[in-house]
Amino acid sequence: IGVEDRQQERNWSTAEIDVLKLAANLLGATMARASALEQLSHSEERYRGLVNVAPDGVYVASDGFFRFANQTLVTMLGLTTVDELVGRKVADFVHPDYIALSRGRRLELEQQGGSLPVVEEVFLRADSTPITVEVASTSIRYEDQPAAIVVLRDITERKQAQNLLRLRDDILRSIAYSAPQFLIDEDWLDQLSQMLEGLGRAARV
Repeated sequence: IGVEDRQQERNWSTAEIDVLKLAANLLGATMARASALEQLSHSEERYRGLVNVAPDGVYVASDGFFRFANQTLVTMLGLTTVDELVGRKVADFVHPDYIALSRGRRLELEQQGGSLPVVEEVFLRADSTPITVEVASTSIRYEDQPAAIVVLRDITERKQAQNLLRLRDDILRSIAYSAPQFLIDEDWLDQLSQMLEGLGRAARV
């Protein structure tokens, strides 16, 4: 006797179909999230790469502590590795004369958000050598916490050049003022003394 095998199509209940749809939606959402996370990870890697090769110092701070820093900033502050900086207080690298300004800007960002105009500050390298920097700050969220991203541009050499130009101008003005006195005053030594005092004041600029 021959028996013919027959495959019958299963009749799915409405409840079973709903469960399958839900599972399919969950699976699709999971795959989409995984793809989005992968893209986000790649984006973060690209941004970190760009930040690390930036010519300016960049750091992220929250609660007054370094949370992230690029290698440019590490080198600018006289350190070797990022680990030497992350976790330390930002105030440890700010000149005492600028602590109040730096703290005030941090509090303003925390309370109001947004961006702050560029200002000039003095930071300290690890060996306490002062460097003059331009500082730009913007509020962000970092690791789901309120924070600020700060960009430092070292303008120390530019400031030194400006100071030298002022010094030169002061010296020339002192000479221009004093030289004619040598021709009309008998006591030229006093006039020379005044000129040297003027040069000394200029040298202290």
